[in-house]
Amino acid sequence: MRKHLFLTAALTLSLAGTAAAQTADTLYVQHNVSEVVIQSQDSVIVVKAKGLPDQPSYTYTHTIHCPAGNAQEISEKYDEFFDCNLIPKKRRSSGNTSFNVELGTALGFGFVTALNAPEGMDIDMGCSHEVMLEVFEIGEIRLGRRHALSAHFGLNWRNYRMTGTKRFFKDEQNHTVITDYPENVDIDFSRIKVFSLTLPLSYTFCPARRAAVSLSAIPSFNTYASLKTRYRDSEGKKHKEVQKKIHQTPFTVDFRMMAVYRGVGAYVKYSPFNVLNTNHGPEFQGLSVGVVFLP
Repeated sequence: MRKHLFLTAALTLSLAGTAAAQTADTLYVQHNVSEVVIQSQDSVIVVKAKGLPDQPSYTYTHTIHCPAGNAQEISEKYDEFFDCNLIPKKRRSSGNTSFNVELGTALGFGFVTALNAPEGMDIDMGCSHEVMLEVFEIGEIRLGRRHALSAHFGLNWRNYRMTGTKRFFKDEQNHTVITDYPENVDIDFSRIKVFSLTLPLSYTFCPARRAAVSLSAIPSFNTYASLKTRYRDSEGKKHKEVQKKIHQTPFTVDFRMMAVYRGVGAYVKYSPFNVLNTNHGPEFQGLSVGVVFLP
């Protein structure tokens, strides 16, 4: 919980540096309050402490006068010191709920594998990649200082690649099958690519400053998928086969766990839904692990 004593001392020291001649305020100290709200307007900072373990309705308000023009700068500085959100906020909103749009909230790179895949479908995880981008935050609900619920809008790109003796192929019946390459060829790869629009819904817990753990359910609108196979024939001629409209599952929900410290973290994501419509292709699900970077 925020320590009222530390906060008021820090504010007083900062004000002393800009107005040494000003008379110091007398402050009341109360430990273990559940929330501290800092509000600034013109040359006034108002510090409000709310909630005690045995007195949930407890409130305390203190007003600090500072040189004109400095109140906003000082209040933002100390509000950021106590901020332990997964993604640092560059905006301020009243209350515990915000619906402001914030751009560029997370970028992740990972490796992908296929679960419960049929025989012959050997996905090379070292060559199968995922890129995810949470483009902007839609809204956030804070549940005290250490807990929050949030929603984002994002993009996701996954690439399931085989480098062995089998390839993906869409046959005349419009089915995606796993089959052999032509004879006497030099194999490069065969892959399935899936592009999705995502809506991550996350619960975040902050155990310490600049550290966070989040659990997310990620509804995904899978808008595009394709096959690509590359190889060289016995005469050294390059072949590239690209086939679209492979009947991906149009809507899925993924589940992700992510841990972040100082803007860098790791994630694991499980996709329990089938990647392709099983009436038109093989049955398999996805699992990915990777790193994430926060601005």
